Amino acid sequence: MQIVVNNTLGDAAYFKYDYEETYEVVPPFYNGLDFKIENVVSLGSDIEYDIVLQPKDEDVSICYSTNYSTAIIQTSLDDL
Repeated sequence: MQIVVNNTLGDAAYFKYDYEETYEVVPPFYNGLDFKIENVVSLGSDIEYDIVLQPKDEDVSICYSTNYSTAIIQTSLDDL
């Protein structure tokens, strides 16, 4: 990352800035399957059912998240 300040304002010495950052989230053990419970039968106090695995409707193996700065960030050209 690099921040460049082009001071065309004359004698301005202090600057306020903000930022946004976007990053990629990739789960290490992604499973592209969902499960569905079918054929549920109640047998007194027991329940029998089938678990069916099927591909997920949407591939969500990679997600993106964006954070925005929430603080007031200022700096001086004297510090640079």
